[in-house]
Amino acid sequence: MTKYHLSLIIFLSLLITSCSEESEDKKFTDPHEELLLSLEEVNGNAHSYNYDYNFLKERYKLKFYKNTNISKSLESLPNEMRGKIHLPKIAELPITVNQTNANIVTSWNAKNKLVFQVQLSYLENADSYDANHKKFFIISATQYPGNPFLMPDYETKIKPETSKIYTEAELIGGLKIYYTKTYGDWVRMFDYYTFDDTSKKIFKKSTGAYQYYAWYDDLIFRIGCNESMNEEDFNKLIRKIILGK
Repeated sequence: MTKYHLSLIIFLSLLITSCSEESEDKKFTDPHEELLLSLEEVNGNAHSYNYDYNFLKERYKLKFYKNTNISKSLESLPNEMRGKIHLPKIAELPITVNQTNANIVTSWNAKNKLVFQVQLSYLENADSYDANHKKFFIISATQYPGNPFLMPDYETKIKPETSKIYTEAELIGGLKIYYTKTYGDWVRMFDYYTFDDTSKKIFKKSTGAYQYYAWYDDLIFRIGCNESMNEEDFNKLIRKIILGK
């Protein structure tokens, strides 16, 4: 055996070993984990959900990702989720938008499947979200297979006073949108994520807002805005975001 052949064998052995190790590194419990590789994982203090509809209260093995632009966040979602979120046109929103960003938070369900949550934020403040008289329009969508309102124990997940606070509107095919007509008396708070540059951490905060809540096509939508708008126009905008029409 010549030195050339020996060198070639060693090179190929190293190449095969390297490819094998790389293959091992890319093994995922859920194939959708690969979508998150381009995002920066950071610490987080808690996940957002609606306190009146507690379907998303219990979430496990949470991971938080630093906010990014809306386009990149959508590219980091599974195909079956990405096509179900219909972005509004800036001109359709009841606020002046100076900044947009997005957050992704993941968790695992009882079937060991990765669950994605995305928050899309349209903000008046050009620097960062500020609840001090700054306007916002925030869309949150979380994977949730099966209509939670049809589950046998769904009433145990809803606070008794909820029906007195939320108004129902038709979404489609018997499905409903649940929304609050006012936020001025601070009866209910809207959860949202914000990134703190100093601590490099995602915080969950809450503020008063008009709130919309709905389940459609295996997604739970939470939409909040602290600017008033004609009720009929608002409902039409929410339907468009959820249904695409």
